[in-house]
Amino acid sequence: MSTGQEADSGASAGVDSGRSDVEKTRGMVDEALTGEPASDLRSFVQMLAKTAGTAIEMGMLPDALRILERGHVMAREARDTRLSLRFAEMECNTWFFQDRLDLALAKQEKLLADLSTGRQLQGRWLAYRIHWEARSGLLGQVQKHLGEYTGALASGAPHPRVLLAEADFWLEAGELGRALACSDRAIADATDYIPFTWGWEPRIRLLLGLGRIEEAEALAEEHGAKASPGRRVAARHPAVLPALRAAIALARDERDALRRHVAEVLDAPQLRPIEKNRALFLLAQEALVSGRPRGARVILQRLDPGQRDWRCAAAWARLCVGEGKNEEARRHVARLLDPRFPLLAAERFRWAREMSVYQTVQLLSPARPAVAPAAPVPEMRSAPPRQAAAGLHAAELRLVGVSPALERVRGQIARFASESAPVLITGETGTGKEVVATLLHRRGPRASAPLLPVNCAALSGALIESELFGHVRGAFSGATRDHAGIFLAAKNGTVLLDEIQVLPLESQARLLRVLENGEVRPVGSSRARKCEARIIATSNRRLEDAVAQQRFRSDLFYRLARLRIDIPPLRERKEDILPLARFFLSQFYEEFDVSFTSDLADRLQAYDYPGNVRELRNRIERIAVFAGDGPVLDAEWLDTAPDSPPSPATSPPPGSAADPCMPSVPDLPGHARLNTEDRRDRIMELFARHKRLTRKKVILLLGCSGGTASRDLATLEQRGLIRRVITSGNLCTSYYERC
Repeated sequence: MSTGQEADSGASAGVDSGRSDVEKTRGMVDEALTGEPASDLRSFVQMLAKTAGTAIEMGMLPDALRILERGHVMAREARDTRLSLRFAEMECNTWFFQDRLDLALAKQEKLLADLSTGRQLQGRWLAYRIHWEARSGLLGQVQKHLGEYTGALASGAPHPRVLLAEADFWLEAGELGRALACSDRAIADATDYIPFTWGWEPRIRLLLGLGRIEEAEALAEEHGAKASPGRRVAARHPAVLPALRAAIALARDERDALRRHVAEVLDAPQLRPIEKNRALFLLAQEALVSGRPRGARVILQRLDPGQRDWRCAAAWARLCVGEGKNEEARRHVARLLDPRFPLLAAERFRWAREMSVYQTVQLLSPARPAVAPAAPVPEMRSAPPRQAAAGLHAAELRLVGVSPALERVRGQIARFASESAPVLITGETGTGKEVVATLLHRRGPRASAPLLPVNCAALSGALIESELFGHVRGAFSGATRDHAGIFLAAKNGTVLLDEIQVLPLESQARLLRVLENGEVRPVGSSRARKCEARIIATSNRRLEDAVAQQRFRSDLFYRLARLRIDIPPLRERKEDILPLARFFLSQFYEEFDVSFTSDLADRLQAYDYPGNVRELRNRIERIAVFAGDGPVLDAEWLDTAPDSPPSPATSPPPGSAADPCMPSVPDLPGHARLNTEDRRDRIMELFARHKRLTRKKVILLLGCSGGTASRDLATLEQRGLIRRVITSGNLCTSYYERC
């Protein structure tokens, strides 16, 4: 069923339901970020905690971090220690889903240190810690903490979540029998709901490792159809089930099905980085099994550019064997050798069908040392991910293109870099505004000073003035120490105000005083301080319209716009598409000897890219990942990268690349909230670029729910602007075209 028509239909329904949930969650997020507590502060803080948890679950990780930041402040103001700890725990979860296990563990250490001395470790917190440490390769640390927990609760039964985390630990260590015993016990002892991603997803992977493929597939399909509290698993976690189906396809050696399910994962709404990386790793394994080492190297270099992540060690070793680099393969295997976990290395080569038994034995022979080393065995750590993949270094930050419009932007950068006056950079989302701002800073006299970016949309009204202008101790509840603020912290460097159009009017007035007088007065202080930082502001909307609607101060606009750079969208400079595509493609190959066919080049240039350069980069990344070893890339690979929805103006997750020269998670639907008529105007713009559109395509391009798309299309049809073409008795096959 996982490869049949019913599964495809179910996946589509899950995506539609997931997008509807995204819209509902977006409303909750907006209320959490802009609302103010009426009277009951504690109830408002509880609402923030609930909304943050939902945002994490739906993959809205930047929004979740913004809510958690606000929740921390208000929980301290409400003096609610329990909720403060809950916010800290959710922040750890957010970093985990960002695939930043190092930051999750650091935050967890602080969380445990904040507990009262002698207080017994609670099962929930320890379960998270074991879970993250196991995924980070800190297997010795997990054993230590399990021993501490067992000693503390010798008279009581282990917490079910601790048992599930222990099962995860033994799974990572290669001890599948012990992992299954822990999983069985946890499920038997559980008295409440077991989260799918905590209990059932690891169990499915465990069953696959034990060779019980039919049982694993039945469990995956059972939970794909079973309603969890309030929602289906497929809607709540749209990328989880396709990823499990891809793992099942790998176990069955069904390679076409694996690639199809990985594509489903990458197309899922609100895809979390950890889910994307797992799907790409499965695709790398498929490339190895299929004898395409170059394709595997492209993906592994994307996942682990420094070749330091122990989770990729076995895949690197398999790749080196395929390339005839046996000594290098042994060095990778050495990272998996630990006498405490003798089955770990062998378990990592379970799916190495491309290697003979002799090759596997030769490679793993050092895994059985006669005498354990006297020195302590170092922990295997997952290397913290870089800001970018190999080849995308900060030094290469530049504008790529040959169009006259881009030449004009380069000339403006050269002229404005040496100035001290503010600069306003405008352009649609994904055009590269932050790249231009960074170049302005680096090529000017302030290059040795810091460049501090602030996303104005990521801060609520209660926090933005403190973040920008600073505050003094006692200025408000929770202000336990002085805070310098961005303008003073930048010293004589540059402050980048991203999405300045959302800055509240009160903050605009204070910013205007900074520009006019060069002084900053922290919140709660009576003394102004000198500010020497240069200000660069960006906006993805026309500020003239915001001024006309009295949502942006005209005096501030004219002050900022004295030096202005307008970056045209990619559809207006099509001659830049192929140079950009070749530049992005070169980042995925150590020896760049790959070329486009004329058909692929024509199709790349024919598309309008509503997400601009960022969308083009994501499409090229998809082509490189799926194409693999071919020296010539044909248009067939473009079919694996469907048209993307318009890129919303959202802030990048902390720690991720923010410019269009660096890979990132594909832009996600559901963030841009349009009113009804604006949305219908956007639909008509789509019809101006596409000859025909299906309802499903409209949903994907706008990131709206199925019901919303149906109502808008019906209204436009009644107005005589579009007509519906019915091709068969099944209305799902019909499409719309412009009248």
